[in-house]
Amino acid sequence: MRKIIVAVVVVLMAATGALAQTMATSTVTGKVTADGDVLPGVMVTATSPRLQGPRATVTDANGAYLIPFLPPGEYQVTFAMSGMQSYQENLTLTADMTDTINVDLKLAAVEGEIIVTADKNMTAPIEATSVSMNINQSLIDELPTGRTYEAVTLLAPGVNAGGPNDNLVISGAMSYDSLYLVNGMIVNENLRGQPHDLYIEEAIEETTVFTGGISAEYGNFTGGVVNMLTKSGSNEFKGSFRTTLTNESWTEPTPFTEEQDDTINPTYEATFGGRIWRDKLWFFTAGRYADTSAIGQTEPGLAREGDQDAAGNWIPEGTPITPITYPTTDENTRLEAKLTWAINQNHRMVGSYIDVDRQATNTDFGTVMDLRSLIPDRTYPNTLLALNYNGVITENFFIEAQYSEKEYTFLGGGSRWTDIINGTLLRDRRRGLARFWSPTFRYQEGGESRDHELWTLNGSYFLSTGSTGTHELKAGYEYFDEVRRVNNYQNGSDYRVYAYTTIIRG
Repeated sequence: MRKIIVAVVVVLMAATGALAQTMATSTVTGKVTADGDVLPGVMVTATSPRLQGPRATVTDANGAYLIPFLPPGEYQVTFAMSGMQSYQENLTLTADMTDTINVDLKLAAVEGEIIVTADKNMTAPIEATSVSMNINQSLIDELPTGRTYEAVTLLAPGVNAGGPNDNLVISGAMSYDSLYLVNGMIVNENLRGQPHDLYIEEAIEETTVFTGGISAEYGNFTGGVVNMLTKSGSNEFKGSFRTTLTNESWTEPTPFTEEQDDTINPTYEATFGGRIWRDKLWFFTAGRYADTSAIGQTEPGLAREGDQDAAGNWIPEGTPITPITYPTTDENTRLEAKLTWAINQNHRMVGSYIDVDRQATNTDFGTVMDLRSLIPDRTYPNTLLALNYNGVITENFFIEAQYSEKEYTFLGGGSRWTDIINGTLLRDRRRGLARFWSPTFRYQEGGESRDHELWTLNGSYFLSTGSTGTHELKAGYEYFDEVRRVNNYQNGSDYRVYAYTTIIRG
């Protein structure tokens, strides 16, 4: 399937900037006055540990200014002009948000400096019309909650896990119809629309969940937008190492649990970043490795009329049937690399690559009732590559371009029997169409690929007038190419048998 989407968005916003940025950046805008009169020629400078050198602009004839493409983080914004007292404001910028700072400067009768510190808990500007929640990863580290994409998103209002297979539902939309991003790149799986784990938990900086009033610049959704931002390098060398321990036997068993694996499974995560060239070229790397084992079991279910045990004795209807247990393993390796290059103060490029290599044994599809339905070995290679450029062409004209590609394949799935006896899938209508006798789908040498490629280009013009205020005019183009490549067979022999009575003997 190939889709070409051409979108032209013209946004007129009084004293506000763009909401959405391709690479999840932020914007600072506003107006500078002196005793209520507009003040042109004021130098507005933004500095931050997240920036490769300061970013500066000058207020125009109407006292207005706009600084786009700011990576989220802690900032100092300084306003300075000869003959006027300087003014400095400390603030925290979050992904895909605009912060408005209007300043009224005073004459420099005496030397002095005014410093205003914003409340770090108030990260959303009053002017924003979108409904969103920004969740910093440092908060997640302190809460008794998971660190996955799903667990973090569930903290936002308007989100629940009420979809099929407990998939996330945002603002009441279908669970497959929300947009999931990592560093502004789409990570939705292109068949069922769920996010892939193309991230390393220790590398996450923050997550922004939009649930309403979302900019049309995003597209590709009707529910919500979730944008996870990973860390970048800096002028200082920093790193971390974390080990998470899990054990299946630490989980309270259910009444149907037959056996639990008492093995401690460690997950190792490490990050390291810093500078190659101060204020010019930064790098960031991260890795994650987990090799877990557990005990799986077939669907226990309840005995129906006609069921017998291994000795041929009739089982009372409604009696729990003893499930069959089997060992499972899941080896998961994730790697991330990111380079940030400040060509100069006004032009920046970011390249990132994420690779996931996962191998699992004894997996199932749906509800299975026997060991013949298991798939012995499966692998899931998954990669995400992105290149981003943003530039300040003039004081009023800005452009951004991005290319990203996501490749996902799963290999080894399905039945390796193709004859009519061993390759025919059986399903029990009386037990919720539980599967047995043969695995679902047929093994294919090349597996199945679900890939997509995305090109985006957008430009914005900051228009400032004395009579109608400030506006931002935006236009963009997007090319989205999505491919699902598979020679699909629903089972080995191309036949299915639906049973109304299944006699279970052991």
